[in-house]
Amino acid sequence: MITYIHGFLSSGKGFKPMWFANKFAQSSLKFHAASYSQKSPLKSIQFFEKLIEKSLLLSEPPLLMGSSLGGYFAFYLAQKYNLPFVLINPVSIPIKLFEQYKRQA
Repeated sequence: MITYIHGFLSSGKGFKPMWFANKFAQSSLKFHAASYSQKSPLKSIQFFEKLIEKSLLLSEPPLLMGSSLGGYFAFYLAQKYNLPFVLINPVSIPIKLFEQYKRQA
């Protein structure tokens, strides 16, 4: 199974996850793109930890695919759970992303 983690201010129904969902629908691979709360980075990570732990209990370890901030989360989670991962334009220093957003808000 491929678990897609979207970026900041995006969702599991955004353009990129829907594009990938359509591509993977033509294959035997399962593709899942969840929307998650972006109010707290900790809550975002906890959401995916629960999702991954459930997958591991079912003996279906996911391949993590993350874009932008989702790439940062995917890298962290892949290291924690020893999972394969693909990063798409990952943010490397997320604090700068949050500071920039706060200034614009």
